[in-house]
Amino acid sequence: AVDAGTRRRRLPHEWKPTPRSGMVANAVLQFAGRVWREPVVGFGDDFKDFFHQLFLHPSQLWLCTVIWLSLGLSAHDWVIIVEHALAMGITVSSNFAQRFMNEIIRAFCAKFDALELELRAAETDQSRLDWYAARDRLAARTGRHEARLYDARGYTDDSFFQCVGIERAIRMLRLWHEITNDIRIAMAKPAKRQAGSALLWLGLRALVTLGAWAIPPGKRMRAVAQTDAIIGATSHAYGELRELNGLLEHLRPFASDELGGGRSLMYGMYPLGRAVSSLGPHDLIRVSDDMRRACVRWRRVLNSQPAVSTLTVALVINPTR
Repeated sequence: AVDAGTRRRRLPHEWKPTPRSGMVANAVLQFAGRVWREPVVGFGDDFKDFFHQLFLHPSQLWLCTVIWLSLGLSAHDWVIIVEHALAMGITVSSNFAQRFMNEIIRAFCAKFDALELELRAAETDQSRLDWYAARDRLAARTGRHEARLYDARGYTDDSFFQCVGIERAIRMLRLWHEITNDIRIAMAKPAKRQAGSALLWLGLRALVTLGAWAIPPGKRMRAVAQTDAIIGATSHAYGELRELNGLLEHLRPFASDELGGGRSLMYGMYPLGRAVSSLGPHDLIRVSDDMRRACVRWRRVLNSQPAVSTLTVALVINPTR
């Protein structure tokens, strides 16, 4: 039996970056890029089979054991499968993987900040010094490091970097290669790596040099088709609704000039009631009038706003993280 203390113990909060946070960071870098007279560029990288590279402590193996009866040679044979690494089907895997990614990004920023400090100490251009001073004043209010000429974040195994200047991007690439080599983590195949003026991150096209983000046509048309299906139905599969809501949450910045930045657009999209927690992906839920109205508003946004300026997002809504 599991003791009461273990049942009450919760994992730390899973802090994941959002598309909006990347957009706001890009807006800040766009202004810095004008001061430095250099373009904003970026790169992205991915880990190979991230969950399977994170091994479990031996004391936890009994928690990740699956017993199958149907896989045996006879009706009396049991097949016992023991997961020695984080598995895709374990609820807490995402939490552990994201916290590990956050620590990698934190180590990267600490080392790159030290390199940037040397360049700042040697800076003589007054306009650049004024930018640093303004950002330092902001840092005094927020308690965060606000004078970075780069941005680094990772969503589970999908990392995203953007910075002012090509030379700075090269230095970031070198440091990222050094860190991933030092911790001996396997990276995805080269075809998954990106670098330049536009990157695909979290399913969205980040036009980091232009200062705008766009919804890929296929993803936008899929969302339109799903909202159309809900508008014309009386019930809808719960699994499909959850998938749609996950996509729409990422697309809220594209509605930044309508209904308070997109938060109100989600009103009615989440079914209420205690029974919801026990629903399976194929169970049907009733399409309420609020859900239907929300889908009508979302369809209008998707058909009219396939892209958004990062400056618009930064001015309308302050990111929570």
